[in-house]
Parts: sequence; C-alpha cells; structure tokens
Amino acid sequence: MWTLSQPATPYFLGQIMNTLTYTSRKKSQRDGFTIVEVMVSVAIIIIVALGTLSFQYYCVKNSRSSEAQATATRLGQLLLEDWKSTGGDPDYDPNSLNLGFTLVTTNNYVTIPPLDNQTFYIQMAQQLVPIANNPDPVAGVTLQQLSVTVSWRKDYGNGAVSSSDPTLTFTTFVRRDS
Repeated sequence: MWTLSQPATPYFLGQIMNTLTYTSRKKSQRDGFTIVEVMVSVAIIIIVALGTLSFQYYCVKNSRSSEAQATATRLGQLLLEDWKSTGGDPDYDPNSLNLGFTLVTTNNYVTIPPLDNQTFYIQMAQQLVPIANNPDPVAGVTLQQLSVTVSWRKDYGNGAVSSSDPTLTFTTFVRRDS
C-alpha cells in the first residue's frame, strides 16, 4: 500500500494503475450470480408468491361468505318486517314482495331464481308466546312470536341444506287484538 508521502513518479503511477486494473479485472470475473444465489432468490420469490395467492384465496372466500350473510340478513329482516306489518297473519304469503319465492312446503320457501347468485331457503314459523294468560282475557290481546329462518348451502350450490350449513334466525313479537 502506498501512502501520500511517496513522490508521484511514473513508476509509482504505473503501480497504482496495475493495482486498479487487477482489482477491476478481478471484479469483472466475479460479475453475475452463482447457482446458489439464484436458487435462494427463486425460493424467496416462490414463498412470497404462495403467500400472496393464499391471501387472495381467503379474501375471495370470506368476501363471498360475507355477501351471502348480508343478503340473508336483508332478506330475513325484510320478510319479518313485512309479515309483522300484516299483524302476524297466519296466511301471510311472501310472494306479495315479488322477489321470486317458490313455496316448497307449508311455510317453507326457496328463492328461485337465486337472489344475488345464491339460493336461500326460508322457513317461517309463528307460535303463541308461552306465558300465563296468553291470550289475555282482560285486555283481549294475544302475543305471538314470528320467526323467519334463512339458510343457504356453504358450498353455494342448490339442494337441501344440512345442519352444518349457515343459518340465520330472526324473531319478533306481534300483538294481535281479539
């Protein structure tokens, strides 16, 4: 190594040039990547890509589930409020809403064509509230419970729902005057 105290002679400058040329030649021979470096970087890229794809898959899956649950909630609340507005009429028919319900069995409906690309199964039930003096002989009123249950298949297909499929139940009470 040379220090600044040495005179700048042509010999000295020649040695500096040789050193710089040797180091630059040495560096140019090392340009590029080794196979190990390439394999490590490919492995990192694959791990990042798999993580991103997995994240996207679960985002889409949860988004579809949330959409189905939001639609079922709107549908159940709409039916319950409309039924309640009739005073809990035992002959209530949700087809008055013109949403495309099909009656399957008594008080059991299905949405055909599918609502928001999802088939929902609706079960409607009403019963007297199990309390003493219902109907109340003095006031002349009857308290009834109205329930709407909305179910859909977790695979978003058609066919019967099972006990493991998502279900939402909405309940309200209505007072019927005698």
